[in-house]
Amino acid sequence: MIKITNTVPNWNLNNARVILRADLNVPVNDGKVISDFRLQAFKPTLDYLLAHQATVIILTHIGRPEGYDVDLSTRHLLPWFHGYNYDVQFAPTIADARSAQSKIVLLENLRFWQAEAAHSQEFARELATLGDYYINDAFGAMHRDDTSITLLPLEFDAAHRSIGFLVAREIAALERVKENPEQPFIAILGGGKVHDKIPLLEKLIAKAQIILLCPAIAFTFEKARGTRVGKSFVEDELLDRCRTILAECEKKGVTMVFPVDYQMAHDTLNGALTICAADAIPSNGIGISIGPKTLKLFSEHILNAKTIFFNGVFGFLERKDTLDGARKLIELIAQSPATSILAGGDTSAVAQAFGLLDQIDYVSTGGGATLAYIAGEELPGLNNWTESE
Repeated sequence: MIKITNTVPNWNLNNARVILRADLNVPVNDGKVISDFRLQAFKPTLDYLLAHQATVIILTHIGRPEGYDVDLSTRHLLPWFHGYNYDVQFAPTIADARSAQSKIVLLENLRFWQAEAAHSQEFARELATLGDYYINDAFGAMHRDDTSITLLPLEFDAAHRSIGFLVAREIAALERVKENPEQPFIAILGGGKVHDKIPLLEKLIAKAQIILLCPAIAFTFEKARGTRVGKSFVEDELLDRCRTILAECEKKGVTMVFPVDYQMAHDTLNGALTICAADAIPSNGIGISIGPKTLKLFSEHILNAKTIFFNGVFGFLERKDTLDGARKLIELIAQSPATSILAGGDTSAVAQAFGLLDQIDYVSTGGGATLAYIAGEELPGLNNWTESE
């Protein structure tokens, strides 16, 4: 169990400059924030700092840019801050952030600097000049060994670095499921990033009795067991590993449940949508969502569960006709008497879009980080400068 304490209430913040590493990696379309769930989640830490007369320098990332990408600039977050009448200033460079006079300084997307992903001590030292204190409230990025997550806090002594209120809340909520989930424990996994989720899925086998697979991760497993998947997203280099996982599930008595029908787009992701059986995917079909028969199949497991963890929604926020399956699945989870946890930025965005957030026991700001934490992986952002017991 991780022993970690939020020490921010012990600090004298009057006129202090505080570096706040947040996870504001929210979905943005045409320069507009589609879901502000993660912004709302970090707001208590921000408001506490401002109420105690601190100046806050916010560091965050959006997406996975390769160099500068105007569509992924943190500048797009400014209207949200303005909506709450925050005194905020955008800083395109570290020098601009250092000289800014506003109570809140929003630095440009950290991932526009190659040094963020390069574990750069020099970049950590440069960022450290921005503040007197460092707070990591970016739970959704704790599984990354990025400079601002693991090296930057070490530029501050133990009395000047801490987790924030959001991270403390995440750990408290997830610890019980991580250590002793009530059975039957069902893990529902979807979305992309199969290469990130496969190692964690291997560990989940020791915890979950049932694993429900959804698009897009389902298609790599489908192909691994010989099913034709058309043009659906597959990571071919992981096929052998998927076969190993399937064999391990069978050996340990873990039930892996595949969809029996899918919502498919044809030719392109924007193509016409149809429902087809899982064993009859056309050569031009691209799996998007689950079909009605799959929902019925999944419901039998969900309504009998004691613990449910769902990470990796499917469908596209910008195309509402692809979200019906995800909405109905989240509604099923909400109806279950089980303890329910949703994780992932897109997953929470869909739940928020359909007014379902309040019907889930806990909605995590993390995606891969939450999955890793529950699976028992060490998170670099926590374990690099906290004690374990």
